[in-house]
Amino acid sequence: MRPMDKQYNPDGFIPKHGGYERLITYRKGIENPDPEVSANVMIGLINITSFLLAKQLKTLEKEFLQEGGLRERMSQARIDVRRKQK
Repeated sequence: MRPMDKQYNPDGFIPKHGGYERLITYRKGIENPDPEVSANVMIGLINITSFLLAKQLKTLEKEFLQEGGLRERMSQARIDVRRKQK
C-alpha cells in the first residue's frame, strides 16, 4: 500500500468487489484541479447515494408490509412466549 493510500485507508480495509479502487477513482476526481470535474464527480456520488437510499426505503417498506412494524412484532413475540409458558 502506498503511503498516501494509508491516509484514506487507515485500517488497511479493502472493500469487496473493487470498492477501494472505486474510492481511489472518486478521490482522484474530487481532488481534480478542474472544479467542473470535481463537481461532476460529487454530483455522481450524490446520485448513487440517492439511488441506494431509495432502494433501501423500498425494501424497508416491503418488509414492513409483509412482517409488520416493530411494535407488532414485539407484541407477537411476547404473546408467543406467554403461550409457551402455559
